[in-house]
Amino acid sequence: MDMMQGSATVIATRTTAMAKAGTRPSAAHDREMKRMVDEKVDACAASLTGMAFTAAASCQSLWLASLWGGRARTATQLQRATARVLGAGLTPYQKTVRSNVKRLRK
Repeated sequence: MDMMQGSATVIATRTTAMAKAGTRPSAAHDREMKRMVDEKVDACAASLTGMAFTAAASCQSLWLASLWGGRARTATQLQRATARVLGAGLTPYQKTVRSNVKRLRK
């Protein structure tokens, strides 16, 4: 919920700035637009990396547990592993949104 509200704030602030800039954006507007693209690329790369490492660790953990414990994994264990992977994917976006909300509210 925090990320959705923050995203709405950032989008509204940036859209307003773009509308005010019109057809003659200033150097500050250009920097903000470049920053917007760069941070999306960075957050995407961090998200994919985090998800990949978390998925690999979860798979390894579940596999080793099945070798040592000899039992099949339960639905709850698989759901928790999935939640960890998704959480690792969202974390970079949440961090970026929070920092943008702080910066743009000044």
